Parts: sequence; structure tokens; C-alpha cells
Amino acid sequence: MAKQQAEAIATAARNTPADAAAPATQPVAPPTTGPTSAPADDASAAPALAAAAKASGVNSVVTGWFNQRQPETIPNLTLEQAASGLFRSRAAELLRQAATQPSGPAVSVIELPVQKTAYATQLVGVQPAWDANTLASSELQVQQMIERDFGQAIRARWLTFDAVARRTGWKDEMRSNRTPGDTSNDNGPANNVPIETPIGAG
Repeated sequence: MAKQQAEAIATAARNTPADAAAPATQPVAPPTTGPTSAPADDASAAPALAAAAKASGVNSVVTGWFNQRQPETIPNLTLEQAASGLFRSRAAELLRQAATQPSGPAVSVIELPVQKTAYATQLVGVQPAWDANTLASSELQVQQMIERDFGQAIRARWLTFDAVARRTGWKDEMRSNRTPGDTSNDNGPANNVPIETPIGAG
């Protein structure tokens, strides 16, 4: 549909009272095998958007479960490959909206220029990508990602010239005017020294 029409439908859906906007089917507990094929069989799973679409004379559909990579095609939604990637990315932003604005339906307009169309979309449900068999490995992967990200920041500050020189009391005998930065902080470089300054940089 046209962007203007999609925005009108999305606005109407956002203004739906909270008690009427709740999905008919709530997210279920973590599956023991894999995700189900779809959150619901009809558009009643997203009553706010379905009502707004119906009032505008537009049909609404509910897709099957999908994430940024899987499945290869979004169930119940025909998109070109390039448009599919953009739709997945924009749809993921609805998760942030649902988390920060829980009082109303998570609704947005997703524009797909490659197909010259726009979709008014509503988040129906969320399901974990892991199941009972992969939970342990998923938790380990998240832990490793956190350690990597925090570790990089710590190492970047800990291994600068100023930080190492202060901790070891090192002085450059060839260049006596070269001294470590502010000694009030022994855990990292001075505030005016870029954290990316490597050891030995002149």
C-alpha cells in the first residue's frame, strides 16, 4: 500500500485502547523442540492493526515466526530478497518499542522502496530462538559476547603508553620530557590521551 495509507492505519492502531490492543495469543513458554509455524491463524492476533486495516478497507495478515536470518522466506508474506532483509531489520525495531512503550501496541510503518510499498506492522509475539536442547550453548555464546565486548574496552585503556608507564614507573631516558599523563588515575590513561594510543607511540 502507499506510505500515507500505511501511516494512517498505523496511527489508528496506536490509538487503540490498551485492553483492546493486546494480542489474542500471548507468547508461550520456551519451546521444547522448535518454534511453531505461526503466532496465530488469522489477523485477530493483532486486533489493533486488524481493526484499523479493516476500517480502511485493507486486508491484514499475520506472518509466521521469523528472525534476522531464518527462515529463508518470511511465512505468509511474499517479498523480494532485498526487501525481505530490510523488512526483518525494521521489524526487529518493534522489539525496542515494545520494551520501552509497553502501555500500547508496538506498531510501525515499514517502507520497502525496492517494492514501492509500505506495510503497517504490529508486533504480535516473541519467541526465543533457542529451545531446551540449545539453551546451554546459547547462554554460553551470550556470555562470551559480553566478555569480549567488555574486555576490548578494558584492554584498550589498560595498555596505552601512559597507563603502562604509570604502573611500571618507566621513564624515557632519551626524551626526558616524555612523561606519563595525569598520575591521579593509575587504572588508565589521562583524560586528554586517546585510548587508542599504543605502547611506544611517539
